[in-house]
Amino acid sequence: MRKILLASALCATLAGCATVEPAGTAQSSQSLAAAQAAFQQIQWGFLQPYIGHLYVNDDGDWLQVMADPAQGALAIRLYTANNLRDSSAIRLLVRPTAQPDTYHMLIEQSGMFSDDQATIRFDESGRMKILNGSLNDLQLSLADAAAHFSYRASAASFHMRPKPLRRDVYTLPDGGTIPVSLDPASPYQQLRAASPFGIWEQSVGQTFVSRIVLLKIDKDDAGNLVFQYSLPDGSNPGREVFQAPSSTDPRALRVLSMPNRPAGSFDSRQLTLSADDRLIHRFTGTENIFTYNGDYLNIYINRGDSIRIMSRAQGPDDDSPSTGNNIYLPVTRERLAAAMENRERQQVERERDRIYAQRRAAERAAESQATTNAILSGLASGFQQANQSNQRMAQQSRDFERDLNQKLRQIEQQKQQRDREAAAHADRIMAANAAAAQTRAASAPTSTASSPPQRTAAAAPAASASAQEVQRKQEEQRKAEEARAAEQARLAKEKQREEETRRKAELARQEQERRTQALLDHLAAERRAIRLQAAQCPAKGGLPSVIGIRPRVQPKVANCITVHFEARCPADRPGTGMTGSIWAYNGMGNCTETGDLPRKLACDVREAVVEVTNVTTCQ
Repeated sequence: MRKILLASALCATLAGCATVEPAGTAQSSQSLAAAQAAFQQIQWGFLQPYIGHLYVNDDGDWLQVMADPAQGALAIRLYTANNLRDSSAIRLLVRPTAQPDTYHMLIEQSGMFSDDQATIRFDESGRMKILNGSLNDLQLSLADAAAHFSYRASAASFHMRPKPLRRDVYTLPDGGTIPVSLDPASPYQQLRAASPFGIWEQSVGQTFVSRIVLLKIDKDDAGNLVFQYSLPDGSNPGREVFQAPSSTDPRALRVLSMPNRPAGSFDSRQLTLSADDRLIHRFTGTENIFTYNGDYLNIYINRGDSIRIMSRAQGPDDDSPSTGNNIYLPVTRERLAAAMENRERQQVERERDRIYAQRRAAERAAESQATTNAILSGLASGFQQANQSNQRMAQQSRDFERDLNQKLRQIEQQKQQRDREAAAHADRIMAANAAAAQTRAASAPTSTASSPPQRTAAAAPAASASAQEVQRKQEEQRKAEEARAAEQARLAKEKQREEETRRKAELARQEQERRTQALLDHLAAERRAIRLQAAQCPAKGGLPSVIGIRPRVQPKVANCITVHFEARCPADRPGTGMTGSIWAYNGMGNCTETGDLPRKLACDVREAVVEVTNVTTCQ
């Protein structure tokens, strides 16, 4: 069971968010201002344009270049998510040297007794070169649109695999973009500064869709930020409500409710909104204060034209955590239709998996019973019954697969009706999105309108429309390719399942045949080895009995056997004597275990001939 991390440590690792320090240790405003003034005088050369930059990828990894006036240095922070299972982060302190574009770099807390450090410079392509010292195979490159890093620690248990990154940008409503920057004077920070919820305020009233789920960003009457979840048809709704920070404590975010969790059933251990608007919520359950209640982490990232939600969950009974990485895009007709189709397919596949599991359980039980019957009967009819049962179950499986395929084809045939419903629903959502954007634009301060933030990719309306058309066609092509790939994967999976069913049926048949044959061989060997004779045993009313011995026949397949015999005089023909059997025959060779004859023999019992006619199992 993993130990729960301290909230402050996780905050520093994931978000770089500020923490409240005790008044006695906080820097005075005068010393901070002096440090900032001194920092402004530093000539950073190659690194100057990268101050405040943030680079990311779709796996949740990132690289930050931040000013640290208190240290008189730049802090480059590298973070690798590892699907949020075992995340790692390091912090590099960079200071200029007397040589232009040459720096001293230190990796904080990289060694057991000291920090790794070296003198470095960056070549024309932005790749870091080590002039002297050691940085433990740290690889780093910076460019305006991309970055790359990898690292292997010397005394730590983690290493960072190569991480290609891109410059993080925020997409404005008109399609233009601005870089996501940590620089307080950047256009991004100016855009987010007006709201306690940062850039999330820009998405209020907008609805996004993932592969299956709808997500609407809204605010309630109390000014709380609300995430509303539902399926494409509006069913299974859920709300996640974040309370606005108070005026006395701007960082005092609160979670008032969560989807699928009753009030009071969770305990927030960390809730922060970082400078790049990553909303991070880490919480546990509250079922029992004396035991482990699980560990859960959600990270929400808003970039205007997309919302990414990364999650990690480990319940009290889970051996390892499960993770998720879902992307939500603005609602369009095509995306909503695809979500509705995905939802229908998901329902059919879940039902298929449930029924298939039940059928496999029934098949295994039937195969086991048939095998048992074949072994116990010791007859060819037992094997025949098992084979017939196996064939019947295989036919039922084929019928089930046929019905399932018919349901999936019906989903495909209902595409036009679903597309019409999705188009009408998407039109309503897009109209609501547009109205929310107009309302937000109308309520924006005039000063903001007179000096809008600079954009790196501001496009004219015509160019924006053309780009949207190209994007729409690319999206349609991508959806069509995904649908074809999904259909091919489904068909391959069905074929594989049918082949697996046939393979298991054949293996079961062969196993039944082998066991039956082994039993028949053993019984035949017993028949050849057993020796019987007639005897006059006491307390039998003067009637003769049959006794005998049972040699050790190996391998011993049948433990309990019944010996069938014929007793006659030497002058009688075979088949004309008296028949009988000894149940649960052990071959003790005395009168404690006998087969009784119905009448006296015409000859002396010592001269009688007793032949074993058959040996079967006791059943």
